[in-house]
Amino acid sequence: MTNELDFSGLPEEAVKRLSGYLGKMIEIIGVELKSIVVYGSAVAGEFDSKRSNINLVITVDKLKLDLL
Repeated sequence: MTNELDFSGLPEEAVKRLSGYLGKMIEIIGVELKSIVVYGSAVAGEFDSKRSNINLVITVDKLKLDLL
């Protein structure tokens, strides 16, 4: 996975919440990280910064137990 994250189409508040978290995840997991998918209200245009959570699916090739 490249270290470039594409936040296009996401609400600004969702990007603020995600950018640091996902950057750190890429740093820790490295090349074993295969994809990160955002779904739910953040991509459906229904995101409410006061009530909405951000749904993620994260796939990895291999994950060491100590990273959990």
